[in-house]
Amino acid sequence: MFAMSGYRNLSVAYRPCVESIVASVVKSGGTVGVGCASGFDYFVRSAPAFGPGVGSVFRAENSVSYSLVKRSVALVQAAAASPQSGFIGWPNCPCPDKVFPSRSALKCFCGRGSGTWASAALAAGFGLPVYIFGQSALSLPQSWGEWSPSYRFGIPSFQLVRRVSQLKLF
Repeated sequence: MFAMSGYRNLSVAYRPCVESIVASVVKSGGTVGVGCASGFDYFVRSAPAFGPGVGSVFRAENSVSYSLVKRSVALVQAAAASPQSGFIGWPNCPCPDKVFPSRSALKCFCGRGSGTWASAALAAGFGLPVYIFGQSALSLPQSWGEWSPSYRFGIPSFQLVRRVSQLKLF
């Protein structure tokens, strides 16, 4: 399963790009997991290739921050538990400071204001391939590791190809 997350106000001009990404994942035999939000999530859910058997919607109980985080964590965990998985994100801003890859949801969702980047950090923490769309190379978090241009889904993106290992003192 490819977990997909993006911002709520993504312009309708990008809808064909999102539909193409979904079609590419499904064509390669993958499935798609996505949240219940507007914008990017809606474009994924309404893509012609998204449907029963290839798409799962992860819903928040309400719009309270805790419920939104719980939904995003469940989405990434489901992808991490499935074969042929990855994370596709379309954030609307550079990665906030202090958001780093970790297997701990509490460390990733630390109140810095970007659920997409927090989800990407959690996915990277689980070792999933992470693809980021809609960002320039300069806005990618260099502290996460090495980013490489990718056309895997037919549209330019960046893939996190080598994570930085945190040094341990003991």
